Order: sequence, then structure tokens, then C-alpha cells
Amino acid sequence: MKLAVLAFYSTVMDGETIDILALEFGLGDEVKKITEEAMSGRLDFFESLIQRVALLKGMDYQRVVDIC
Repeated sequence: MKLAVLAFYSTVMDGETIDILALEFGLGDEVKKITEEAMSGRLDFFESLIQRVALLKGMDYQRVVDIC
């Protein structure tokens, strides 16, 4: 048995899904700000993930599928 483990974002695809969706829905700056807070240590990573995903709530499913 062989196993390959890798980081999905920026390895398998060009970018992060949350960022790509946020840009398409006009929320890129808001998501970027939250990400920067987390990367600088001013905000817990998991809390930042919750906040970023919450911004995407209510997006049309089919449009998300089309973007992805």
C-alpha cells in the first residue's frame, strides 16, 4: 500500500477555495482581512475559518459548483 499526503491548496489547485469564492461574490477584501488576522496570530485559525465560511453562507449552490 502506498500513501501520498499533500496540502490541497496551492498544490493541487491554484489558490484557496474560500478566497476564490469570496472574490466571485464580492467578499474578497473581507475574507483577506480575516485571513491576515489569523496569519499574524491576532485571531485563532479555527475562529477565522468559522468567520470566513460564515461570509459565504447563502451563496447559490449551482453558482458555487460552476465557479469550482
